[in-house]
Amino acid sequence: GGDLLLRETEIAIAKEYASQENQIISSGAGVVHNKIIFDYFRKKESKVIYLEASYETIAQRLVSDTSRPLLSNAKQLYDIRLPLYHYFADLIVEVNTLSAEKIAEKIQQMVVHGL
Repeated sequence: GGDLLLRETEIAIAKEYASQENQIISSGAGVVHNKIIFDYFRKKESKVIYLEASYETIAQRLVSDTSRPLLSNAKQLYDIRLPLYHYFADLIVEVNTLSAEKIAEKIQQMVVHGL
């Protein structure tokens, strides 16, 4: 069905872009369920950066987003995925209280200075 096509498309995109340099790829939250994608990302000297926000922060941010369907199992998905995010991440940036500019600065510092 649709989920299988989506996963196959994600893999094809990861394969294509992981071979290029100087790319920033923002993935969907469910990508951590697909180890094949991370295997492509790890073939080069790339970094997987997890922007970590608490479930409460994420829920607050999505309250006004009417384009997303309400997920009755959102907290369960978060709890299942959290250890996977930590497992695959080379760097973790806590973003609960940071602006987009501060997040970008922090990532740049971490990548450039190896923090």
